[in-house]
Amino acid sequence: MSGHITSITDGEARSDSRLSHPVPSSTSHFLDTKIATLQHETVQIIHLKEDLGESLDCAKISPEQYNQEIYPILKRFRKTSQMLQVLARQRSLIEEDFEEAVESMRQRTLGLLDDNIFETVYEDTIVPCVIRAAAKVGKSRSDKRSFKKAVRQWYNVTNESLALVFGMEGLTEPYSICHVIGAPVDYLCSEQAYLVPKSLSPNEVSYIFGIAEDVISSDPQNALLLNYRIKRLFDEGFIAIVPSTTRPTAWRCVVLDNSKNDNYVWGNSKVKDLDNRELLFISDERPRPRYLYFRFIVSYLRAKRLNRIDLSIEVKKYWPLRGKWLNRSTLKTFAKCVTGYDLPDEFITDYTFEDTRSEARNHEAGMILAADILDQLNHPVREKDRYSY
Repeated sequence: MSGHITSITDGEARSDSRLSHPVPSSTSHFLDTKIATLQHETVQIIHLKEDLGESLDCAKISPEQYNQEIYPILKRFRKTSQMLQVLARQRSLIEEDFEEAVESMRQRTLGLLDDNIFETVYEDTIVPCVIRAAAKVGKSRSDKRSFKKAVRQWYNVTNESLALVFGMEGLTEPYSICHVIGAPVDYLCSEQAYLVPKSLSPNEVSYIFGIAEDVISSDPQNALLLNYRIKRLFDEGFIAIVPSTTRPTAWRCVVLDNSKNDNYVWGNSKVKDLDNRELLFISDERPRPRYLYFRFIVSYLRAKRLNRIDLSIEVKKYWPLRGKWLNRSTLKTFAKCVTGYDLPDEFITDYTFEDTRSEARNHEAGMILAADILDQLNHPVREKDRYSY
């Protein structure tokens, strides 16, 4: 098993054309051949992923081995699938750029065979362009500020509203709020905490929610305002936001991992003081339940993979709301890839919908989302990049 995985991982430093057939003479035929090669590769990777899962199920490998070996498989699948997506969406533009680059190289390298020119142009020009188009581009600082402003507007967080609720008269500097602490905080100490992580591939996020286009990343209901220390706990899965069991519009914070219980997060408040604490909103607006449920699933998968706790026996305790929010098949693939184990039915039955249009696409989206989540687990955000204003 490891030998196969190593060959795929090493292949990332080599050409994507290592499985290619003899090169046709026209641009269109050449790209058709490359697409067929990439499609064949995705099938191979899926088989490899399935073999690895079966080895874990049969106890031929340990969970630790599975966690180590699944990540490079999923990364390779994501790269190949996203290249196919871009080639399909931008085929005409890519052909045009390809033909221009080929003609330019012909003029510079008289006597070089077209087969070699096509391969060189593909590797040096087309592949980098496709990778850039498929890559997740981080929001600029200006975008982050705009989104934070939109989130503050959604929850009606202004100096005037804060002064009215908390009796803070004469504010001259901008203030914000921490929904978990339930108190005003300095604007620069408040972060917009994404519920559906913004680092996830937008096409796949839209797909698992059954939405035709990417509107989630810019939806102010996909965020809460949190003190930066509490945001870190939230992002790393130590705490979660779940529905209140007493009031339908109320939300509460729960501590999922007690290892940081005695850490201070705000004044004299410790992590353990956040458990079962009701969130404070100063308007009638709330985050979308489906986004918070997805984040709850992500927190569970992190805890499962890191052997922290098993929440499956208490799902109904944590999440009394019901809704057909997530694509069932995609969610199951996503969870299986992240942890190596099937997601318990308690997480699925009352919270998912069936989409039978394309089972292959269901699985593809789940594998790519799993690669995105494992990026976070294997490469934590650097401290200097953690906060945005």
